Amino acid sequence: MTTELAWRSEAPDLAEALIGYRQWRLNEWGLTSPFHDYAWEKGVNTALCARRPGHLERAPAHSCGCGLHAWYRPAPRLGHATPALVGGAIAMWGEVELHPTGLRSQYACVVALVLPWIGTSKRRRVTGVGELLEVEIVPLNALTVAAERYGKPVSDALVPPG
Repeated sequence: MTTELAWRSEAPDLAEALIGYRQWRLNEWGLTSPFHDYAWEKGVNTALCARRPGHLERAPAHSCGCGLHAWYRPAPRLGHATPALVGGAIAMWGEVELHPTGLRSQYACVVALVLPWIGTSKRRRVTGVGELLEVEIVPLNALTVAAERYGKPVSDALVPPG
């Protein structure tokens, strides 16, 4: 995969990327955040603050909700059932904040997308976007295995109680 070397070269020398899981709004030209007008790009994505532009801390700032967000575990199948959403995995690194329900990072790269069950127009769109982003497209039950080729999941012992 060509994007693997691009994002790994940016990762810190003594740390592996962390794996997170998320959903995106799916459109013909790519993936966008469900909550912000942020389009995910092929390769490295860098967090910028959409809430408080101009704050001096790098995203994710502790005093803000900025950063590239993900959950610790994949969303259940129901979360992938709508025509507008697609689930997947990201590798995350740089400044990272752990929270009870998920994590935020400074840098992230899409590494895999969930392939819809049946041959619908959504399946064709996911396949097309996966090809544009040069990421793996896998069934939901293979997502964690595919994701862990690019980093490590956050240990349950490190997740803050919530």
